[in-house]
Amino acid sequence: MLGLWVSANLTAYAMTPADTVINNQATATYTDSGNIARSITSNTVQTIIQQVASVNLTVSQTKPTNTGSTILFPHIVTNTGNGPDRFSLTATDLFGSGSDFAFSSITIFPDIDANGEPDSTTAITETPDLAQNATFPFVVEVTIPSAGLNTNDQAQLELSAVSQADSAQSATNTDTAIISDRAIIDVTKALSQNLGEAGSGPYRVELFYNNPSDDVATDLTVIDILPSGMLYAGNATWSIGSITLTDNNEDLQGSNPSIVYCAYDASCTNGAFDANQVTFVINEVGAGQSGTVSFDVTIDPTAVPGTIFNTANFQYFDTVAQTSLADSNTAPFAILPTAAVMFTGETIANIQPGQTGFFNNVLTNNGNASDVFNVDIDSASSNFPSGTFLTLLRDDGFTPLTDSNGDGIPDTGPVASGSSFTVVLQAVVPADAVAGTYSIDKVATSLNNSAVFATATDTVTVTALPLAVDLTNNAPAGDVACDAIADVCGFGSGVEASAQTTLPIAPGETNTFILYVFNLSAVTDSYILGASTDQTFASQTLPNGWSVEFINDANEAISNTGAVSPGASVRVRAQVTVPAESPPLTQSLYFRALSSLTGQGDIKHDAVTVTVVEGVTLTPNNQGQTTPATFVNYTHILQNQGNEAIGAVTLTATNTLAAQGWTSLVYEDTNNDGLFDANDVLVSALPSLAVGESKTLFVRVFAPSDAAFNVVNVTTLKAEYGAGEELSVTDTTRINPFNVDVIKEQALDSDCNGIADVPFVPTEFTVNPGECIVYRVLTQNNSADTVFNVNIIDATPAFTVYGASQPAVRCIPAVCTLVDEPIAQGTGTIRAEAGSIA
Repeated sequence: MLGLWVSANLTAYAMTPADTVINNQATATYTDSGNIARSITSNTVQTIIQQVASVNLTVSQTKPTNTGSTILFPHIVTNTGNGPDRFSLTATDLFGSGSDFAFSSITIFPDIDANGEPDSTTAITETPDLAQNATFPFVVEVTIPSAGLNTNDQAQLELSAVSQADSAQSATNTDTAIISDRAIIDVTKALSQNLGEAGSGPYRVELFYNNPSDDVATDLTVIDILPSGMLYAGNATWSIGSITLTDNNEDLQGSNPSIVYCAYDASCTNGAFDANQVTFVINEVGAGQSGTVSFDVTIDPTAVPGTIFNTANFQYFDTVAQTSLADSNTAPFAILPTAAVMFTGETIANIQPGQTGFFNNVLTNNGNASDVFNVDIDSASSNFPSGTFLTLLRDDGFTPLTDSNGDGIPDTGPVASGSSFTVVLQAVVPADAVAGTYSIDKVATSLNNSAVFATATDTVTVTALPLAVDLTNNAPAGDVACDAIADVCGFGSGVEASAQTTLPIAPGETNTFILYVFNLSAVTDSYILGASTDQTFASQTLPNGWSVEFINDANEAISNTGAVSPGASVRVRAQVTVPAESPPLTQSLYFRALSSLTGQGDIKHDAVTVTVVEGVTLTPNNQGQTTPATFVNYTHILQNQGNEAIGAVTLTATNTLAAQGWTSLVYEDTNNDGLFDANDVLVSALPSLAVGESKTLFVRVFAPSDAAFNVVNVTTLKAEYGAGEELSVTDTTRINPFNVDVIKEQALDSDCNGIADVPFVPTEFTVNPGECIVYRVLTQNNSADTVFNVNIIDATPAFTVYGASQPAVRCIPAVCTLVDEPIAQGTGTIRAEAGSIA
């Protein structure tokens, strides 16, 4: 027996999402002594990405103030780690460490709409759960002592945000208040909405200015340079006198006070004005006076998904001198990803029975963000001859298409916006296929938006051969479908004893309640919308990880219905999302519409049933060969990726050539070493499979001594559980004089120096983003005859790139030559030519 190995050093992408599973399988091809080309796939190895916490906090600020006043310091915390996290928030007075005085009080409040003002009177000490790259705006409110202070005295606080996933990860800002005896101006910025898709809008921008001091400020100049991705759309107004502002030319508008306004126009060129910004100058802001300048923006259709941040700048004459340029609060806007995909199949002519066709299916990501696409073979659409073997491969035509996200479906891995990925369908047409035209569909589904998919059709021609307020559900109160309690729609006031509508939601998914708010009063009113598991709404709580978002008919996220006329109703969609890890249960959910004017409201009882997601997978299909009177072993992984434990699982293995003496037995990897050995126990059933649990199974196939060369046996391993559910995989074994195996192993290389830190194993292990994996592929000839033209083929799996530091020894023995590999930090195929193996 001759062993060959070739290793590749791969680096996990820096912020690959936590719990991502990297699957990899290798392939070997060779030519036997009869000049017949053959191929075989290895076992699958798995690597799991661990969570790495990281946080960003913005921004340190300095503000002038008067004695006895209250100041707000707005901040934004961003989860820059690779998994969900929440952050502890602490504000510490620095009096005694250089400050002249201590604050009278320091309190942190949420600022969900990021307008620089508290959204609640309830103080917080931590953020809610934040997804990767999510932001959370909040304000630190401080009060200044009313006596005993001098001009230019300073007080400081240190604000910290500490990850609860890893307390070693934190960020700090320092806020400073300076006592002033001059005029004081503060400017805050607010957006009418903080998220939307590229090309959406208009959204309203409000720049609010305020003079809380006893002195007059003059020449208040405010500059707003919009961030890339946000476009000025005009419609500017000034709250003083409700003036509609002309935004070209620096004309004086209004009087006592007056304003000069110019925005994104070639005429804006004098003094503080510029053609690429919004600028206004107000000649005077009296003591205690305030006002708002508002205008519209839209989102650039070419903007890429992500969060953009906008901060305005301002300065003024404070009765003695012009102040330095200061910043408003920062207003974030999340540009949401849009999903779109094109999937093109291929037509192949003149395939003969017994031959193999390779169909190149080009998938193009036409969305505006990187996306992963599940690829399913639609067997129901196929009219391929019975016995056709279908396999999904990567674009090299050799490496199996694996599952990069653990949902049990092969996928492309991340595909950048505008990029393409070729999925190869390998179809082995049976030798007894009759002449005709055959086709099959494959469906590519976006993981950014599961409602977006595309179908590619592959077609082959086989040539002829001899072997051929009243808050209600679904309808407004008074409608024929909702005019009585018996309609079970929430008709009438009060909290119903039982749920009016119960919706099923799978873990990690969203479903929508259709709500109608009917104004029964005689005056126009608006209603605050809320959701809670507490029917009294003493607190608006939801189960951990759950979220409810209210959407109006303009497809905007809202928290208030807006004005509703007497006798009129407004429709609202309540989109409920449950976390991916939620167990099956039925949860009562109460919705409330509360009058902003009168405090009157209605609470309606609904419910959500979190469905059972079994998510049991059995992988992979295998191909191999052996000689008569020998065994061949195949490895499979049975895993429960659902949210409910599975009871007894019955395991059976059947052979298509059982009548000719082929047999198969199923073993459990009892010692969990990933290799079949004498310690592994013969099994016909498993007592249970817990959530997240996986079992490695070996199917040991025996070929009888009289098995003819080139005969093919298909062993089907079937796992049956529950109320008739079953999964199956196949192991295809061909008899020939050549018994060649491929074994795939992996090892951690934490410092990415090309040297494995631990022994190689075929089992899974965990790795941090940024660390490296060394793969080793062993090809061995267990038969009595030499095989020729041996090629060992592998590819960089999803979420990895080819490492810059490779092992010192690449290929053994000396006749083995590495002939194809990606560039450092690139992706692609690795291929070694090994010549012949005795």
